[in-house]
Amino acid sequence: MTHPENSEFGDFEDEFQKSKKAAPGAGIDRLPEGLYKGVCTSVDMEGDGKLVDHDIFTTGSGTRGFKLFFEILEPEKVKDVKTKGEIHEHVFWITNRTFEYLKRDIASILGRDLKSLSELKTIQWAGKTLEFGVKDETYQGFTRSRTTFINAWSPTKGGSKDAQKDGQPASAGAAGNKEDNVDF
Repeated sequence: MTHPENSEFGDFEDEFQKSKKAAPGAGIDRLPEGLYKGVCTSVDMEGDGKLVDHDIFTTGSGTRGFKLFFEILEPEKVKDVKTKGEIHEHVFWITNRTFEYLKRDIASILGRDLKSLSELKTIQWAGKTLEFGVKDETYQGFTRSRTTFINAWSPTKGGSKDAQKDGQPASAGAAGNKEDNVDF
């Protein structure tokens, strides 16, 4: 046993010693590839008890992003992984190149067109439902879950308006043709 009083990391030392090393390329919050039905939700990003239903940020290089948090409602499990209740973060990159995809996907969530970019920060996102696809993406040796498409979905209407029975998007454009599947 280590002595927490002798370490700047305190009681984390014991847990650190007990934990296993992650497999190469593994990441936190990774979901199995598949089709999910969910709801936009609020999260405590700072650990200060304040819930937010979106985040608008600027990267070090100046690119702006708009982040939403999707809580999975269905399916309950994929393979051996419990998915219901997990939170998937999705970033819409705000660039001239991605506006048409931003408009398409936000309209799927809202059920209407977005009037302006500034409206993104005034909408109450928590409670809005959607269907989304997730695929693994490996970049610089790390694998993460990436949103591949967003469709309208309402649990009260019995399912997606846009999804086919096989769980694939109704159109190639919604699924993200290679050209459409930009990193929002």
